[in-house]
Amino acid sequence: MLLTGLFVYLALFLPLESLVKAASTVILASYVLTNLAVIVLRESGLAAYRPTFRSPLYPWLQLGCAALFSWFIVSLGAETIEITLALLLIAFCAYFFYGRKGDRGEYALLHTLRRIADRRIIGNALENELIDIVIDRDGIEQDLFDRLVRDCEIIDLDYEASFERVAGKISRKLADRYGIDAEMAYGEYVRRQKETNTALNEFLAIPHVAVGSGDLFFLYVVRCRKGIRFTAEQPSVKAAFFLGGSPERRDDHLKCLAAIALIAGESGFEERWLGYATAMELRNGLLTSGRRRLS
Repeated sequence: MLLTGLFVYLALFLPLESLVKAASTVILASYVLTNLAVIVLRESGLAAYRPTFRSPLYPWLQLGCAALFSWFIVSLGAETIEITLALLLIAFCAYFFYGRKGDRGEYALLHTLRRIADRRIIGNALENELIDIVIDRDGIEQDLFDRLVRDCEIIDLDYEASFERVAGKISRKLADRYGIDAEMAYGEYVRRQKETNTALNEFLAIPHVAVGSGDLFFLYVVRCRKGIRFTAEQPSVKAAFFLGGSPERRDDHLKCLAAIALIAGESGFEERWLGYATAMELRNGLLTSGRRRLS
């Protein structure tokens, strides 16, 4: 409030016409940056970038608007541009010394550069930020399954595998993360599969076991484009959700099974599942699913 008051006080010493022009220039500059941001975000290839509408004539409309508004700024005169640059400098300083405290240090421009450079130069911070925006914008009330998806490991296999091989891989990860005996967990998955086939169809399987004690509950999502061999009837399962936890979490277990069934029942699920380019895109696809959330 003190800074705002000081800013208003200093503005009183400037001619009214200059102030009006400066205010107009700031608005015009925001339009220029907005149009450029549309191009950067769209070219970044971010899966979490999900605008609610599409602008026509992309990118010519955005480039034309940026050029037109830039010409408007120049036409206002040198004095106005100087005032605007001073305002932008103040804004930059405010961001640099205060605003960036909560910044995750990742920018859409880096994702755009990734398409023509090394993909390792960026992480997933911006994807996570955008997905949070989409969830908030669409009013998605996240439930237990959403929270599991956020924290779970997604395993993307590029080779054909047997159910036993994948179950062994999951069991070793359980041992490393939760201290569960790997052989015991593997034996439970295999026993469960022999008793009841956990492949629901040729595409989807939900292996689930009761292991551990207390409040333990976990999820591992596995995508295998070349297929996991569950049975002779389901030799090429592409999507597997490995669930497990203590017997005390049985109700939560059933809720997650229902959530997965709702997601798999959505139109186009199989095409989207195979079309996600990265594990992060797959995770975001699950988080923004249009399924009914369970309390």
